[in-house]
Amino acid sequence: MTDFLQRRRLGSTGLEVSRLGIGSSFGAPARVIEEAFHRGVNYLYWGTIRRAAFGRAIRNLAKSHRDELVLTVQSYSRIPRLMVPSVELALRRARVEYFDFLLLGARNEIPSDDYIEIFERLREQGKVRFLALSSHNRPLLPDLLNAYAEGRSPYEFLMLRYNAVHRGAETDVFPLRISRDGFEKIPLTELPAERMERYLGEYDISREQAKQLGGTGVDAEFEELVHHFPRQGKLVASILLGT
Repeated sequence: MTDFLQRRRLGSTGLEVSRLGIGSSFGAPARVIEEAFHRGVNYLYWGTIRRAAFGRAIRNLAKSHRDELVLTVQSYSRIPRLMVPSVELALRRARVEYFDFLLLGARNEIPSDDYIEIFERLREQGKVRFLALSSHNRPLLPDLLNAYAEGRSPYEFLMLRYNAVHRGAETDVFPLRISRDGFEKIPLTELPAERMERYLGEYDISREQAKQLGGTGVDAEFEELVHHFPRQGKLVASILLGT
């Protein structure tokens, strides 16, 4: 199986993150978050719900490991200027000087330039370093990815929903890869035959079922997401537990 603690470079930031990250809504106590870091998980996402225990874990770890952490703070604000007090409050509660990423959460349309201006102001003040975006609107993502490939995007990474219930990304997003002309589909036939045979043997599914799942079994899909697609297109860097 894939080593989920293996590090992947995130965009062009130079930062490397574990392939498994933890979000604050996962609901784990501070000691569990700290133990996960000491076992190799360095991507922490203070996101949908800014739980106090998660902030406490960030405070404790940042005292001696800030340079090893990659921290993201999320904003759902639909008024750009309100992102400023939101980020500043998060900084005070986490007792850190900066977050690596400010993520604009649940954006189903491309945000206006006003958001970019606020981000740039926060970056100039040393409060955040990079910008990211999450969206449930999968048809929007190819345009965003193409903008990134062409050097037109302010976002260093994109986050999308994918789980056992919401699997549309398997057909709409994961089969994309960078080419000189943007992004193109990865044909199912590019899944190596030996990997298909291994899935059939280990996960007791038929070849037709495997094809319908894009070459993965129920337990194998996690491995496929972070192993096959990144190897082919370097598209998926990390999977988040909780948001």
